[in-house]
Amino acid sequence: MGYRKTFTDYLDDISTTFANEDDLDSELSVELANRNDEIEGDDAIIDPNNYEPGSKRGNSSDKDSFLTTHFGFSYVLRGSWRNTIITRGPVRPKFIRKTRVKF
Repeated sequence: MGYRKTFTDYLDDISTTFANEDDLDSELSVELANRNDEIEGDDAIIDPNNYEPGSKRGNSSDKDSFLTTHFGFSYVLRGSWRNTIITRGPVRPKFIRKTRVKF
């Protein structure tokens, strides 16, 4: 597990205020800038006036941070047990030819 603290507040695109829809380039960017309609539940909890352009969206003095985790799984495929050689320790040759050094 890892923890990273960034020195910016723009990692999650929630820094200061909501963007004005007229300033955005495409319809997709308008939909992604305000995803209020995706929230299900009691409408009385969500005040639609909080999501107007220029409304406060985040606290720019709080910097972003994130956690990462990694889970791994591996499996070793092996052949038949008859084809494997199990050795315990170094392999020694059975026959060593001794020769004298000739000058």
